[in-house]
Amino acid sequence: MPLRLLRGETVTAATDWFALEEARLQLGPYRGRESDVAVASAVSPTGAVLAGRHGAGVLSPAAADRSGWRLVTPVHLAEMREQALQEAEFGTTDLVAYIETLGGTRLDGCGTAAGAVERWTAEGHAVVDPAEEDPVARCTELAGTRARHMVVVNCVGVPGMLNRLLHTVPRGAEILQIGGVMTEDVIRPVVGVYKDVTIRMCLTYPPAEFGATLARLADGRIDPAALVTGEAGPG
Repeated sequence: MPLRLLRGETVTAATDWFALEEARLQLGPYRGRESDVAVASAVSPTGAVLAGRHGAGVLSPAAADRSGWRLVTPVHLAEMREQALQEAEFGTTDLVAYIETLGGTRLDGCGTAAGAVERWTAEGHAVVDPAEEDPVARCTELAGTRARHMVVVNCVGVPGMLNRLLHTVPRGAEILQIGGVMTEDVIRPVVGVYKDVTIRMCLTYPPAEFGATLARLADGRIDPAALVTGEAGPG
């Protein structure tokens, strides 16, 4: 339904949790163009199937040169390279286990968190030192020559990173600021003005989504068993 509304359609429809009667958007997409919607797809075909069903693009960490696909490049930033490598190890063993279980094969060199980070970094799948390689330039190189609207998600709370992104992103890009800088930060707005850069800020998921999820768990529309990954006893 959201895609139909974003395309400017007037929608009348009813499901088990909402009803629309000649609904339409009060404000259309920014600049009069259809919003670029993509579905995440990692290893399983679920995301690609949904994208094909609804006419959306595909957001994939293993994207090929296909029309409508998007490229995801994991980036971790720290003040020093060794610090970045060490911090990037957090949660890596769980990610390796997930990929191996889903794909039914072992990943060479990924028996330890340090080994996995070393392999992915050496293969160019991760950028861990912005002092040596510009993350924006790396994403542009991997994306190829075809013009795309770039969205850079800044998940770190490092002072000065937002200003640096203003200087490095291409014209017309969008910066989504998620990481919270806990101190005062300085940017040069005129750079974003001349480059027509859009900056958006958000606090992860809005509170309304948590309420809606709890309601669906309570009335049985969501099976909580699928969300439980483990149990811990008291103490």
